[in-house]
Amino acid sequence: RKVFACVAIAEFSQVDAVQSSAWIDVVIKARWSASAGDQWRPQFFLLNAVESDMAYVTMVDATHSVDTHDLHVRMVGRIAVFWDLQPFPFDMLPLQLQIECRGQPSEEVQLCWCQTGNMGKLALTWQEAVQFDFPRTTRGRLAEWTLRAIELEADSINFGHAKYDALVLTAYLW
Repeated sequence: RKVFACVAIAEFSQVDAVQSSAWIDVVIKARWSASAGDQWRPQFFLLNAVESDMAYVTMVDATHSVDTHDLHVRMVGRIAVFWDLQPFPFDMLPLQLQIECRGQPSEEVQLCWCQTGNMGKLALTWQEAVQFDFPRTTRGRLAEWTLRAIELEADSINFGHAKYDALVLTAYLW
């Protein structure tokens, strides 16, 4: 099944350099084609979530028409963050969301980024697939941290026994 997904970012914390983690509050919004009565759902999780410190809550699970299903999953907790060491002048601190489907290999589910306003249409830029609804404090942090760039990737990761599709959002901070 082809699953279109976008992400709404409500909040993220300053990075804890001691624990190499950051606190996040995001919503993964997904849409796929489904027949009436189909019980299949993508099992979203964050590959880089700090184990036992991430809560997953289904917010929307609805069929909008005979052949379209929407699922919104809120994820609140800590993710692992790793420094990307660079030569002078600055190291980079990429904050990543690595979205996968638990136990659902690429043969079962293909993930792709879509537009937030039109979930059936592929996103061409990060501005189309990422929705920021930040309170004033987070916007202040973005200015303080100097958000350098945001990149989106859609890829398959081979774990030897199977390949799994992944969506990766990377925000580079100075």
